Amino acid sequence: MEGLKLLVTFLGLAAVSVAIAIVAGLIVDRLPAVHDLFSVLVFFGAVAVLLVASWPLAVRLSAPRPPTQA
Repeated sequence: MEGLKLLVTFLGLAAVSVAIAIVAGLIVDRLPAVHDLFSVLVFFGAVAVLLVASWPLAVRLSAPRPPTQA
């Protein structure tokens, strides 16, 4: 069950990461005096960085917690 929790957490973070990358690419695309290719580079760069960062974050968020002492 721990693996499923990790997978679902990573997929959720990956979806949010792609959405952030899309928004960043669109913002750069609307800037004046910026070449169109630059927005594509921003998108792919953001996807690469955010997906790589999503995995350790998902591992940390889905790690089993030690039982609390009452």
